[in-house]
Amino acid sequence: DDVVDAWFRIYFLRFGPLVEENRFERIYFWPDPRGVILRQVGALLGEADPESLDPDRLAEKSVAVQGLPALEYAIFGSGSTAIVDNTPEGSFRCAYALAVSVRIAETASEIVDGWSPESDFARDFTNPGPDNALYRNETEVAAEAVKALASGMTYLSDVIITPFLGKEPEQARASRAPFWRSGRTIQALRQGVQGMRDFYDASGFADNLSETDRWIDGEVLLEMRNFDGTLDSMTMPVEETVAAGPGREALVYTVIALKNLHMAVDTR
Repeated sequence: DDVVDAWFRIYFLRFGPLVEENRFERIYFWPDPRGVILRQVGALLGEADPESLDPDRLAEKSVAVQGLPALEYAIFGSGSTAIVDNTPEGSFRCAYALAVSVRIAETASEIVDGWSPESDFARDFTNPGPDNALYRNETEVAAEAVKALASGMTYLSDVIITPFLGKEPEQARASRAPFWRSGRTIQALRQGVQGMRDFYDASGFADNLSETDRWIDGEVLLEMRNFDGTLDSMTMPVEETVAAGPGREALVYTVIALKNLHMAVDTR
């Protein structure tokens, strides 16, 4: 739970250390409309290949079998009760989950190191200039930050929510929601919004708005505050939330609000 929460608080920072060496996909291979995770993890568990239990060898395999969705399937997916049944299948599954956990921890450590104040990227990001290979001036740094924030809003609405929500209740598919097996979908969305809000506050963008543009800050903060009440109202399982009713209406509102936020941040 803590790892999923922490990931969704930073997922939108898709530049620099988070995307180098496929780190984003290694932690969170998503979206997965073709069911690659289910297919590859299922095959891996079925074959019970001991190599898959070695984190170093697992790192050489597909990103679909070494991230958070793979870990969730191992713990909560079909056949996961074998873990507590003390069977050979359960023992292998548990060992595989441990190997995936090690891989996630190693990738997370790389990201932390990449963003540390002493890192090359942090130096380039905080000290733009004509000799900087990545950022020549403060405007380029600000543009990177704004793009990350705006893209994160679009990702949350169009890539995370819309596919499982569907245009109509009959088209909803809860199984397309992230972490639906573990019941963490709504909490993940809540953390995603919280992370973007904290980033917005820390960035100090509002302090640099002109007097006539101060309303932009008010609009952004209002929409983000509204998210809290909306997401807090979704207390039922995601399978019930996407059905016709208050839960679905709250999700529809969330998508609309995210699009409005994207428009305010991206265009203003």
